Amino acid sequence: AVLAYNVFGRVVGRIEAELEGFAHDLLATFAPDAPAVPPARPMPVTTA
Repeated sequence: AVLAYNVFGRVVGRIEAELEGFAHDLLATFAPDAPAVPPARPMPVTTA
């Protein structure tokens, strides 16, 4: 069962990586002016 779980995890990881690459290609195709990396979430401003 552990071996099957590990194999399943690897297969899911490969599929996830393939979908991630597809998403990046799709973004580059339809939104060429968009930044390659989305901007980071702004940090909250705290006053001391």
